[in-house]
Amino acid sequence: TDPNAMIYDLSNDPVQHSIDKIKMILKIAENLKENYIKNNDTYEELYRSYRTLLFSYYQSLNIISRQVGGVKVDLAHTKQNSISKPFESVDLKTQKQALNIISNYGFSNKFLLQPDIIPFLQKQRRGFSVSDDPRIHELILRYQNRLLDHLLNSNVLKRITNSTLYGNDYNITSYMIDLRKSIFDSDMSFNISTLRQNLQITYVNRLLDIVNDKSNFDNFSKSSAYYNLDWLSKKINPTLGNISNRLHNNYILYLINSNLDKE
Repeated sequence: TDPNAMIYDLSNDPVQHSIDKIKMILKIAENLKENYIKNNDTYEELYRSYRTLLFSYYQSLNIISRQVGGVKVDLAHTKQNSISKPFESVDLKTQKQALNIISNYGFSNKFLLQPDIIPFLQKQRRGFSVSDDPRIHELILRYQNRLLDHLLNSNVLKRITNSTLYGNDYNITSYMIDLRKSIFDSDMSFNISTLRQNLQITYVNRLLDIVNDKSNFDNFSKSSAYYNLDWLSKKINPTLGNISNRLHNNYILYLINSNLDKE
């Protein structure tokens, strides 16, 4: 629950530390191919370096995600006269900043996706094994799913609501709307990249899992998930954009309407 009790951040300001690390990773990536090809006779080091940077990139975003629904815990005894309360919610500004960073760096198209690198992400051949396609879509979706594992975790959503009783100003309704906007808003009038299509389908399926009668999510999470599914079903235009965009939007609507028993 406590975002200050994290491993990997190595700082008393985990949000800024993570932003600095992301910027450093993006800077390193600018010359990645040149630095790891010129003195090697295979692309193995480039492949490993790219995956290491991508892991560190999303690890930083995972650290930032803990601010959302975060509750700081003070374990001081009563006679220690601590100035902090045993439980204090992360302030509204920090939670919104965290989600905005995840939206800009984790859910947008701002990845390590230089087209001049991806065709060279080849593992070194060993024995009879032949290097496979780098599978960038699957790799990035795996990391995005780890972010969603926290952002849509049943305990986190319950804590967001419970902590409104002791200082949390970021209620579940506002948070769930902001999360939906971070995944859909920038694509409502434009063609959607394949990376974003992957993310949007995964997100919708997670909301459908929340509203399922047998899920362990609380009532507030279910009503918020239903609201955002209903909003998408009314706002998504299945005739907009190129053929890929239309197919994607039609499938999103199919998922929502068939699972919510809409006509």
